[in-house]
Amino acid sequence: MKRKSTDISLPSSTDNVKQISDAPDYGSKEYWEARYKSTTNGDAAAKNGSTLSSSDASKPRIVDGVKLAPDVEAGHAWYFTYEELRPLIMGLILDVHDDEVEVEDYLSDDGWEEVNDDAKDSVNDEADQEDAEDLEETEEDTESNGDNISIIDPLEAHLKQLPTKLQSRPKSVLEIGCGDVPLGSSLTAELNSLQLSTERDARHVVCSVECIDYSSVVIDNLNKQQKDLMQTQHLSADTKKCLPPIHPKYSTCDARQLPYASNSISIILEKGTLDAMLSHPDEGIPNSISIVKEMARVCEVNGGILIVSHLNARDEKGMGWMNEVVLVGLKEEWMERRKNRNTDGDNSTDQTEIVWSIEVHGGEAIDEDDNESYGPAVYILKKKGISSSVFTEIMEKKKKTDEVDDVLPVNIEFLTYS
Repeated sequence: MKRKSTDISLPSSTDNVKQISDAPDYGSKEYWEARYKSTTNGDAAAKNGSTLSSSDASKPRIVDGVKLAPDVEAGHAWYFTYEELRPLIMGLILDVHDDEVEVEDYLSDDGWEEVNDDAKDSVNDEADQEDAEDLEETEEDTESNGDNISIIDPLEAHLKQLPTKLQSRPKSVLEIGCGDVPLGSSLTAELNSLQLSTERDARHVVCSVECIDYSSVVIDNLNKQQKDLMQTQHLSADTKKCLPPIHPKYSTCDARQLPYASNSISIILEKGTLDAMLSHPDEGIPNSISIVKEMARVCEVNGGILIVSHLNARDEKGMGWMNEVVLVGLKEEWMERRKNRNTDGDNSTDQTEIVWSIEVHGGEAIDEDDNESYGPAVYILKKKGISSSVFTEIMEKKKKTDEVDDVLPVNIEFLTYS
């Protein structure tokens, strides 16, 4: 089923702020510093036996002059948890479905393609099965228990094949706006667990994990927690037998100006940071575009970006966000790169060109008072390298249909799960 692309303006977050004049400023650094400081103090108070009453917990609180939303709790996983996102993250790590670029994919009349798959119960079931099917089936891929044979988890199967069946070079992972429940922490914990059970070095799969946030308060807390964890691991581990565990690196960093070289990160994870930035009435859209642009810049060729947002491109507001934030950020990075290359005088015909593909993962619409509503969506952005000749073919054909010279080649596919 095709879904027509349209020019839909993104509703300003100012509209929501006007409706709730005292709404917290989720788009400011000051809000998150105060929030994480509040939850840290709350944890300390709880350890000392002090708790807030139910009436106090429902009231907004003021920390360092910043109004916080009520019911602020530490360790709250916004949107999807790591376990729910795991199949899609594993798809990026294990290079599942790294299809070749087809020119026709970038020349669709409408620009979007929607795929319905009613055979699967959830995103997790679909991705788990596809991951398993894409791995080579060997004796190590199955376990037998009497008459029952079960498929081993794809990541575990991959580790058990190492190092004799190293399928690709190890991946580097960067998480943007990690907050106090980083996906990177859960990823490294799983890698360490599998490393211990398989006696295979997980660094052959993921060589580094870095989690960044512009709140120094939350990064300091994460580093303290990790220091305590490393001390516990050191006391309990048999260093002569165990491979050294993988630890994420926690850094204070502004995602609008990432301190990494271009094309240097394999996989980038972002969950809710763009949504938080977008809530700023004046700088929300420019800040969000800057973050997308920077993620696109540092993502390596044939790498991927995972974005989780409550803005679902299946409805008008979400499509507006797709057009005015995601696609604009990708386009600005693309045009700047081409400008810099031309400035450097590199006009060789054998260089790698870049196109993007975007998968929009989500559930079916829910009817509420005769209006369709959608839950959060997961976006998988893949940065694909193609030859100059294929790129030229795409651009020449797009110019004939779009009648502009600076069209960013993007293929967008909607995957709907029932």
